[in-house]
Amino acid sequence: MDFDDKKVGQLDSFNNRMDKFDEIVPSEYKDRVFLLGVNYKESESLKKVFGESNFEEIGKILIQNYPNCSQNWNNIHLECNIDELKRMEKNGVYKWLFNKG
Repeated sequence: MDFDDKKVGQLDSFNNRMDKFDEIVPSEYKDRVFLLGVNYKESESLKKVFGESNFEEIGKILIQNYPNCSQNWNNIHLECNIDELKRMEKNGVYKWLFNKG
């Protein structure tokens, strides 16, 4: 999801979407539904950050390096996802989905 925040360090759109997410997802499913996206400007900016022209390749890089979030996830466009990634790990999703962890 593109959160489209306009200023560096602003998470208003992301936080608003998380609030809406909490409202619409029934409590019995919240440990199995996650909200991940691109923060600040456009998702196209990720191509420059990763030096890739293909979102699928960027996705592969992110998944391969998920357990070590620091390098690829800690950037201006993706850092908003860190708490959700930790929640995924805590709920065993990453291990189950990718047979890792």
